[in-house]
Amino acid sequence: YGVSVSRSADYNGLAAVVAATREAGGDHFGKAMVDWLRGHVGFDHCVIFGYRGATRPPLLFETFSPAASHVFVALYQEGPYLLAPFHHAAVERKEGFWRMRELAPDRFYASEYYRSYYSQTKLAEEVGFFVPLPGKDAAVLSLMRLRASGPFGTADARLIRALAPAVVGPLETRGAE
Repeated sequence: YGVSVSRSADYNGLAAVVAATREAGGDHFGKAMVDWLRGHVGFDHCVIFGYRGATRPPLLFETFSPAASHVFVALYQEGPYLLAPFHHAAVERKEGFWRMRELAPDRFYASEYYRSYYSQTKLAEEVGFFVPLPGKDAAVLSLMRLRASGPFGTADARLIRALAPAVVGPLETRGAE
């Protein structure tokens, strides 16, 4: 996942993300954000879910193949989201960048959520940008690395955390509309 971006290309990419926040379709925003993030860090999948209490979270954007979408979206929305650390954090109105390992319970790998759902994802790591929205809504943009890719390294995690304001701001703008 060696990633190198010129400062000019980075600013142009960020400008595309900001411009996409004004577009009507969520796909324009999601694609622009994914392209910009991929210029900084490697990841296998990206998904954006909306959260409101125990309500089934709407899918706002995804980069999955149809087979992967079945596991990461359809199965998740059937109920496992209620046990998900990211769901709990969103409902608790956490904000900014969080790693799953920071939010998961100590015995995560023995949890019902892991055994009944998360083990099927074959993820090495998941990180998320959490955005509390007006009312009780929240949006979470997740970046995922599969086991074959390995978890995010310390430098990648530090960089992703530093990128959080550039991700959270446009998500807040989109969610406030």
